[in-house]
Amino acid sequence: MMTPARRNKLRTLLWFVLMKWTATLVIVNFYLGSMISLEEIENSVLRLMQRDRFVTFEQPESDPMAHQNRQYKADKQPPDVDEVMGRTGTMSGVVTPTKLVGDITPNLKDGTLQGRERLWEMLTTRNMTQVDAEYWSSIPTWDEILDNIKHSGDRQNALPIIHGLDTCQAFQNKTSSDPSQRRIAPAGLFNSGTNLLSVLLEFNCQNPNRVKKFKGNAKRGHGNEWEVPWGKHTPGSERGQYLKNQKIKYTIDEVLPVVLIRNPYGWMKSMCRHPYTAKWGSMQNKRSCPELKRGGEWNGVEAKFGSGVTQHKSLAHMYNDWYGHYYYGSHTAAEGTQRSIEAPFPRLIVRFEDIIFFPLEVTTQICNCAGGVIGHREDDRDVPEDKFHFVVRSAKQGTGHGPKEKRNGLIDSWQRYGSRSPRSDYSQEELQVANAALDLNLLGRFQYG
Repeated sequence: MMTPARRNKLRTLLWFVLMKWTATLVIVNFYLGSMISLEEIENSVLRLMQRDRFVTFEQPESDPMAHQNRQYKADKQPPDVDEVMGRTGTMSGVVTPTKLVGDITPNLKDGTLQGRERLWEMLTTRNMTQVDAEYWSSIPTWDEILDNIKHSGDRQNALPIIHGLDTCQAFQNKTSSDPSQRRIAPAGLFNSGTNLLSVLLEFNCQNPNRVKKFKGNAKRGHGNEWEVPWGKHTPGSERGQYLKNQKIKYTIDEVLPVVLIRNPYGWMKSMCRHPYTAKWGSMQNKRSCPELKRGGEWNGVEAKFGSGVTQHKSLAHMYNDWYGHYYYGSHTAAEGTQRSIEAPFPRLIVRFEDIIFFPLEVTTQICNCAGGVIGHREDDRDVPEDKFHFVVRSAKQGTGHGPKEKRNGLIDSWQRYGSRSPRSDYSQEELQVANAALDLNLLGRFQYG
């Protein structure tokens, strides 16, 4: 017969074994979840994206699903080209492509590739082999895109506009004692492309010191965070005052914020469609939105962030206020606090438009700024080892990012953001009001004027 003492020892042993197995299951579950998280950001949204019905992908041979599903086929015709683009006709001096239907491989011989070579090159790195002819013809040419988004340099040597590269050395100096602690983290107002930048960095940029610390595991040691410690949408004035995650194991000085800024005219219209936590009068009226003034007075905006609620004179003023915290420095003079163009702290400010049309160039400069290197991750089976990982599909996931049928992939982004200037969505009177409210320094620096 078992004595009480032996019974207690047995009970303790069983409890220990049970807890050990539970902990093991939790660790395994977490590991497996992390293995698919980045793939899910791209691959699962394929089923959610309406536009990806019009393109054909060839699955890599390493993909276990390759033998089951070699292609994603179009299941219905794309919308009318003029309806999507809002334009007709062709550019002078450009060969008019032969009218084609069905799936095609764009090429110079029939004119379907002319002017879009750079765009097709991005897609082919992700195993795209064909695209619907009418869908492809609705994409603007590279010259049209450059005319609409503006850029640095001449047309033949167009470059992205990145503000703050002069602060890179200061960031590296601050973190020189332990380079493995360096992080890169996106920040930006709602609807500014922070998710896309996060995915580009995670797949392509690595902190070599941190990878070494994790014994060559670039997946764990890449050094890119999903957002800055104070929250990617939280105003920069909260840096050092508010932490979204109290358990982080690094300091704010070890994080290089990369701030996404977007053409304010397009951004305000995007806020009309998906305002997140911002509220203002008549915001539901899609015809008049953003309606910066009502009855001759500024139409005030209230926005809720993790750190609290902010008030602004209008949606345009919210744009000024939010980006001003990252763009301007401040100093105290005899007459009070003054703004200056000097950086408040090491940071980069990158245009939303440039991560769409110059993803390789932008990612490379950001990575180099933080002391990182562009490299291929061993767990990335979607692209060859010597190729940059372009994000072809939507980077947005979850209920917080609106209806799934409105999410955009790379091809849709080329159509939407490269075909015309967002200023064309406003009347002359609306433009005058917006121009009176927006910060001319920001407009000039990022060529949004």
